[in-house]
Amino acid sequence: MNNQRKLMLCLLVAAGIGLSFSCKKVVDGPGDGDGASGGYYGGYTFTNSLNDSLYMYAKAFYLWNDDLPSFAKFDPSKYESGNSLTGLKNELYALTQIPVNAETNKPYEYDADFPGESKYSYMLLTADNTGGGNSSFVIKPNTQSFTLDGKGNDLGIHFGFTSPYAVDENGDYIVDTDGNRKLNRDTTITVLKYVDNGSPAQKAGLKRGDVIYKMNGEAKDFNSFSSDKELQDYYNGILDGSSLDIVKVDSVYPKTGKRKETMISLQKKQYDFNPVILDSVISLPGGKKVGYLVFEGFTQLENAKAPIDAALKKFAGVTDLVVDLRYNGGGAVETAEYLANAFVASGNDGKTLYSMHYNDSLRDESTYSSFLKTVLKSQKLYEDDGVTPTGKTTLDIDYSVAGNTEKVKKSGAISTASNKIYFIVAGGTASASELLINALKPYNNVVLVGAWYAEDPEEDDGGHTQIRTYGKPVGFFDLRIGEYTVYMSMFQSLNSKGEGDYYSGMLTDGLGYDDVLADFGKSEDRLESLNQILATLDSKFKVPGTSFRAALSTNIKPRQNPATRASIRSYEAEENRRNFKPMVKRTIQLR
Repeated sequence: MNNQRKLMLCLLVAAGIGLSFSCKKVVDGPGDGDGASGGYYGGYTFTNSLNDSLYMYAKAFYLWNDDLPSFAKFDPSKYESGNSLTGLKNELYALTQIPVNAETNKPYEYDADFPGESKYSYMLLTADNTGGGNSSFVIKPNTQSFTLDGKGNDLGIHFGFTSPYAVDENGDYIVDTDGNRKLNRDTTITVLKYVDNGSPAQKAGLKRGDVIYKMNGEAKDFNSFSSDKELQDYYNGILDGSSLDIVKVDSVYPKTGKRKETMISLQKKQYDFNPVILDSVISLPGGKKVGYLVFEGFTQLENAKAPIDAALKKFAGVTDLVVDLRYNGGGAVETAEYLANAFVASGNDGKTLYSMHYNDSLRDESTYSSFLKTVLKSQKLYEDDGVTPTGKTTLDIDYSVAGNTEKVKKSGAISTASNKIYFIVAGGTASASELLINALKPYNNVVLVGAWYAEDPEEDDGGHTQIRTYGKPVGFFDLRIGEYTVYMSMFQSLNSKGEGDYYSGMLTDGLGYDDVLADFGKSEDRLESLNQILATLDSKFKVPGTSFRAALSTNIKPRQNPATRASIRSYEAEENRRNFKPMVKRTIQLR
């Protein structure tokens, strides 16, 4: 009999969830001879070791478990340490670097930005995951901008770094023969890349594009630091602080020779987070109406539904749709599903939206060995508080593809003329954002336009410069080993065509700039991502504030010199980890 229960499955790295699993250390042999006779795990016995147990759970749950070597060959005892957590982390990293992606010839969990760390899997103290009275669904609430239940508890600011536009002696922008603004590449300034909706910063009037002159009395900026680490420590210290005196200026190069300085004092506080940064309808000269949604994070539907519904109501009569996910690190699957069903082309009800695929060992219950059943029984299911037992174990979960498939349920009044949806994405676009995009591809004309900031570029088949999203098609739920919790990649999300191998990210179809000097929808840069999209929709479209008509560019060049871009890229990689949210599915099917 199938039963539905409110649980959580956590997809991808960087945040935790309320659902918890608990295990007693499995130190006995299989008990029925399966292991000793060369069955499911091969011939070995367990000692009283956390490291042995970690290997066992990897062989049971890990998505690429068939690629892992035998117990004897891997030898978990090599990773035993006086500090148990350190030893387990080292073992987990070693396990995750074994399965290799044939397309890249690198491990699926290889992370170029953080050598020595797995791209998806990680481990921590269970107490850090369930205790402290923090808002739910976070692992490190003090370093997260908001939680998945829609609570912010910070200043609400996010920094960016850019060269300012160059001006002449009259203070007018200098443009080239193509109408593109030139940059003053001799300096790099600090700006607010975006501000969390509902945060102290937003309520104080700060917004994307504000130029920052001083913080806590110091006039430091990107050029004030001798190393990337020094820069990161400084700005992360500001972000994690409980208060901030911030001075913004109205212009870097004012025509009057003077500039207005405004000081704003911020205090960290808990607030109700609104994931919709902007929802607007843009009217183009030719009569098209374009819905533009800037969506920061997939909080739970009970938090996100009201602002989403308000946006969808505005978009009921639009001819085209642009969804801006450039800073969206993921979140609740239920909210991604809600948006997908609003955006999906009509006439597809009942078809597969997406499905989750566990490893072959788990999918078919009829093939379970007694030993595997013992492993699954050892992990208890807990309520969202991580403390209250449910009376169920991981053996009660339905791991079949059929039990983990969601169907299309078209909702709302959005019906664009061509079923085309433009998504603005960047290197930090991850997890639930990628799930939303991938799920819609079989049914809509999906176009990805990159917002290039500091990502590493590559050329597409046409020789055009493009960037990629982060690449997180895998998921997991938490397993407890002693006093520790481990998250290891367990299942992959696929769309109705069986597509989902975007481990290296999704390559964009077009590219524009992330103009952090202007608020969303107000850039006067003809090569900014939204302006590029609007230009393709209407040849008469003129960039706001300029006399130049935008034209889709096929040759986008980096805005910073290589050294500066590398430093910004290093900072951004750390900030992307801060903003990543797990893809959380609140209901799973039990047997």
